[in-house]
Amino acid sequence: MIIVVALMVVITSASLVAVVTFNQKQGINDDAKAVLTELRRVYSRATGVAYPVGTCTKLSGYQLTIPSPLGTKDIRITALCTPANIVEERSNVLDNSYFSGSTVTFTIDAGTGRLIPITPASPPVTLTLTSNTNTSVTEQVEVKSFGVFEQL
Repeated sequence: MIIVVALMVVITSASLVAVVTFNQKQGINDDAKAVLTELRRVYSRATGVAYPVGTCTKLSGYQLTIPSPLGTKDIRITALCTPANIVEERSNVLDNSYFSGSTVTFTIDAGTGRLIPITPASPPVTLTLTSNTNTSVTEQVEVKSFGVFEQL
């Protein structure tokens, strides 16, 4: 009887670990998809030359800074406008993870959609997401030239 109970405990423990790891991976996968959606939204605005609300008379593109200085779950979107740039903060884009690594900044040219990396200086730009609960669980999103965004 003791052997059967011990086996049940071992099997249950292994199952719980597998379920927790699966949930962590699904959460970070959902966050990577949220980042891709946000990148595609801004890319669409840039290529469609969608002017932001405000006093923008000429739009040259959109600049993204990830993570923004406000926090490790935020994305700063700056409409590069004349006479003045318009900044939009997308707070808490991530639910289950945070941006790790150095800050990445790039511009999407209005009309053409050409990616102009600022930091780092050349494409592709890789964004790394790390799980809130387990730092060994990571996911990467790659930003390539001309609006090619993919989850690695």
